[in-house]
Amino acid sequence: MEEELNDRDIYPAGVATAASLSVLIGVVPSYAHVSDDVKIGVLGDESGPFSDSGGLGAIQVARMAAEDFGGKILGKPIQIIHADHLNKPDNAVNIARQWIDVEKVDAFLNLILSPVAIAVQGLVDSRKRTVMVTGASSTELNGKFCSRYASHWLEDSYTLTAAVIKASNREKGKKWFFITLDNAFGLAVLKDGERMVKETGGTIVGSVRHPLGSGDMS
Repeated sequence: MEEELNDRDIYPAGVATAASLSVLIGVVPSYAHVSDDVKIGVLGDESGPFSDSGGLGAIQVARMAAEDFGGKILGKPIQIIHADHLNKPDNAVNIARQWIDVEKVDAFLNLILSPVAIAVQGLVDSRKRTVMVTGASSTELNGKFCSRYASHWLEDSYTLTAAVIKASNREKGKKWFFITLDNAFGLAVLKDGERMVKETGGTIVGSVRHPLGSGDMS
């Protein structure tokens, strides 16, 4: 049985998802690989630390966006499916491969967590499916791992670090210590942050990385 959601559950989880899916539905027929329907897969974190921002809310707003189109496009019914990637890139790629080969999914959405998004985007690119990343922020998605079939509907690690560091260096001290997530996103934040600190005349006194889901930053 599907869990009922209210407005508090949906926001802010689904804002980017709803906006991007509206565009996705408009272009996905160009990539359609099935004759009976247009199938869109929402691949996110439904049970882990990012479930508030990329779980059930993202699924619900995907359905809402499909309903806004009348549930069909070019006469084909829109079908939304979803799965929990458990924040594991290998698991996400296995799901994506199953969706492409068996479920005949035309497009992918959400992909919260940068290592997951990078891994799935690589597979999707080779299989010529379209993907809209609404849950990952590494600049590598638009750089080293850029795909002609992908679009990124979220702030990236550069914009996140640039805004904070530029403002802080103007008004506060200029010494920085980075505590970052030990994955592709954390590494991107550290890389972009170090560059921005140096460009604005600051000093980096150290850095440390922590595992996903860690609650002890001592």
